[in-house]
Amino acid sequence: MDFIIRLGDGFVVVAYILLLAYIVMSLLPLPYSRTTAAIRNFLDQTVGPVLSFFRRFTPALGPIDLSPMLALIALWVIWNIILRPLLVSAAA
Repeated sequence: MDFIIRLGDGFVVVAYILLLAYIVMSLLPLPYSRTTAAIRNFLDQTVGPVLSFFRRFTPALGPIDLSPMLALIALWVIWNIILRPLLVSAAA
């Protein structure tokens, strides 16, 4: 049981890092190179399906996309309300 909880915790951390990388890459006007194109393509393939799910629930505000913020809030809720109490109870 402890392994499954730690696996879920690791998944949340990796998803959080990928979302933050996606946000930074979308905000910065990076010059085109093969490396940045590969990173951007990887982030689009991994984070894109999650964000498309949250785009259904966010209002259209022109060029502003609130789905990454909703996804970060959902990850925070998963970690603080579900996984954190399980980690504390498993350590006790």
